[in-house]
Amino acid sequence: MGVLHSRATVGAALSLAMVGSALVATTPAWANHPVYVEGNCLGPGAGTAATGLRTSPVSPGTCGDYDGDGNIGATEDNDGDNNYGSIGAAVDAVANNGRVTIVANGIFPEVVRLAPTGGANISLEAAPGVDANIDAVVQGQPGNAERQMAPGIIIDGCDDCRVTVRNVMTRNWTDGVLILGRSHVALDEVRAENNLNYGIHASSRSRVAIRNSDVNATGFRADANGPGTPKPGTGIRFAGKAKGSVYDTTVTGSFLAGISGIGDRVKLRDNQVFDNGVNFMSEDR
Repeated sequence: MGVLHSRATVGAALSLAMVGSALVATTPAWANHPVYVEGNCLGPGAGTAATGLRTSPVSPGTCGDYDGDGNIGATEDNDGDNNYGSIGAAVDAVANNGRVTIVANGIFPEVVRLAPTGGANISLEAAPGVDANIDAVVQGQPGNAERQMAPGIIIDGCDDCRVTVRNVMTRNWTDGVLILGRSHVALDEVRAENNLNYGIHASSRSRVAIRNSDVNATGFRADANGPGTPKPGTGIRFAGKAKGSVYDTTVTGSFLAGISGIGDRVKLRDNQVFDNGVNFMSEDR
């Protein structure tokens, strides 16, 4: 009877383990796995004759089709594999708890939201050598005007969450990267160019480490109506009670300040801060 009891116990444990595995597999909040974002390319024509981003199907292996199935963009988002055509769909797939890697060159005209909760951690990165441009403006693509009124990357994490963004570009938004709440963020090899108000904006009680990055021409952006009005046009700002460090980073060509919010709560080292309206400012006027 003891043997039978042991076998029954083991069987019950295995059944519970199988149920637990099924729950892990089907519960997005427990994802914590890597997914890939494919690239994309522009359609026929160039300049004012461009027709926006090309859509599926494409010749397998072209236009950033990483897995060779001929799908890119929204079609790749919905084909049921581990590759995605947009950053947002990939972030949703890991439920803000995992690693999202862009594996082929592309332009991504989408607001990217990274909002981990409950101790989750998320990394968004482009693979080495990949040019990943999160851009508000793509010639021939619907929604350019609306996107230019929004931040490019919004990070809103919890106090026990961690966010990493590495090797991406963000262009033509109000803020290239906007960091909210109690987020803990590492920005590494991030390029923010031609964003109207801020290149990188750390607010509230966020904690932000910026390394090996480039923030250029903040406040200088023109559209069909002419030059935009920067509010205020600062490269990197630490606002409120935000704290951080900026290391080995270039900040140039800002309309107002290169780095704003300096003081005991912001550590600076080995940076190139040049050709801004004011290179350093204790706080935006």
